[in-house]
Amino acid sequence: MFFELTNENETLENVAVAPEIIAYDHMVYLALSEFFFDSGMSAYYKAGIFQMHIANDRMPKDMEMMLRTTYFATIMLLNPALMEAPLSLRLEVTAPPKTSIRTSGATVAMAAVVTVMLLPPGQPAVQLSSMTMRGVRIPLADGMDFVEEVVEYHNGYIVIGANLRFSRGLRDMIQTSLQ
Repeated sequence: MFFELTNENETLENVAVAPEIIAYDHMVYLALSEFFFDSGMSAYYKAGIFQMHIANDRMPKDMEMMLRTTYFATIMLLNPALMEAPLSLRLEVTAPPKTSIRTSGATVAMAAVVTVMLLPPGQPAVQLSSMTMRGVRIPLADGMDFVEEVVEYHNGYIVIGANLRFSRGLRDMIQTSLQ
C-alpha cells in the first residue's frame, strides 16, 4: 500500500484476490492487483501530482499552436482583439483514479477537468473551454524492456511474464553495484 507519510493510518481496503501464476518458462513473473495500482494512484492524487497549470513561458509552442487552432473560431466570435493573448491550460484530476482489471483487459478510469483560458494582460481571464477527460499511461522503468512477454488478465489482477532485456547502461550499473 502506498500512503502519505503524514497520515500512515489512512489506507484503502485491499479486496484483491490471490493471483494464480501459470509458468511459461520466462525469466520474470509479476502479478499486480487493482489494489496495487489504486493505492499508488490514490497517493499521487492526495499529493496533488495530478494537477497541472501550463501558461506563458511554460506553454510549449506546439501546444500553444494546437490550442490557438482549435479555439480560433471561439476567440474570433468572443473578441478578435484577444487573438494574441496568452493561453492557459489547467488539468485537475477530481477524484483518485480507479483501476479495473478483467479477463478482457485493463482500464483506468480517471475524472479530470481540463480548462483552457485566455489571459489578456490587465483584464480578467476568459474561459474558452472546460471538459472532462479520461486516461493514464503506466510506463516501464528506463533501461528495461520486456521481450517475449505473456500478459494474462484475470478478474482483479494482471500477471506479466517476460524475459528482461536491459540497456547497456543499466547492465553496467547492476554489475557495478554487485562488485
